[in-house]
Amino acid sequence: MKLMTSSAFLFGLSLTALPAMASTSCPAQYLNGTPPAVVSPLQDAGTVEVCYPEFADYVAARTRTPLYAAEHLTEEQVEAARGVSRKGIQFHPDTHLPSSMQAQLSDYSRSGYDRGHLANWADSADPDSFTLANIVPQDPNDNRLLWEGIEETTRAIAENEGEVYVVSGPIYRTTPLTSLKNGGRVAVPDYLYKAIYVPATGQAGVYIVRNAAGFIWRGFSLEDLRRFSGVNAFPALPMSVRTSTPHLPMPNMRGQVVPESADLPAYTATPFAGSDSSDDPAFKISPAVKGEHVAATLRHIFRHF
Repeated sequence: MKLMTSSAFLFGLSLTALPAMASTSCPAQYLNGTPPAVVSPLQDAGTVEVCYPEFADYVAARTRTPLYAAEHLTEEQVEAARGVSRKGIQFHPDTHLPSSMQAQLSDYSRSGYDRGHLANWADSADPDSFTLANIVPQDPNDNRLLWEGIEETTRAIAENEGEVYVVSGPIYRTTPLTSLKNGGRVAVPDYLYKAIYVPATGQAGVYIVRNAAGFIWRGFSLEDLRRFSGVNAFPALPMSVRTSTPHLPMPNMRGQVVPESADLPAYTATPFAGSDSSDDPAFKISPAVKGEHVAATLRHIFRHF
């Protein structure tokens, strides 16, 4: 199958080759029907949008992973998925992608990494979430503890507020890319992010975690994410929302909340290749502002969405 410049439908799926920001065949998963805008050299070898009923993935040939997964997560969706068994559901290559872009089970076998979901099974009980087009190599400790807590907290927001738009993805900062040892075909991200926007409150923010063992996470604005990763998760939002300091609920990790850490210095990291925001005043964040945000976290003064 060749990369397509126009939409085509196969078995209820839609596949579209997308430029950085374009029309989409998965409008229901995106805020105002507008997909994330991506400025990244990781797109250079080709990308494909894969539309499933409950989520959309944007897959890069260079990494053989999604660059993001997008979901319009609703209260009804989360409640319907609760308690549904995943027995018998297996991870599988996505045969709707061109063969050269497909990750294989053998890539992950005995690699030391989990097959980490971007659109999570518990969000919608969608068996399609086990396609490898929705998976990135993830540290087992991170995947099963902190990241799981962020996923659970995101579902709680959907239940409390009725709906939430979610864009999750990997962040690749290492040059050259680090790859799984099994043939070096699948790239391993350095960080993972989950960006959320809640229409009921008009608030947005991004959880960012290292792809490593531990419990370090930070909340960032959508524009911080764009500067750090090249991904504008919700381009339909006004700049005032995209630059606002987030007040994210702490991840609920199996009944225990995990306070935010100051030990993730993405504010001062060099911009991602292709980012145009290195001189943007929006990113000249003063130490006082950062200190206030961390102190508020430690005092557990979080305004929940």
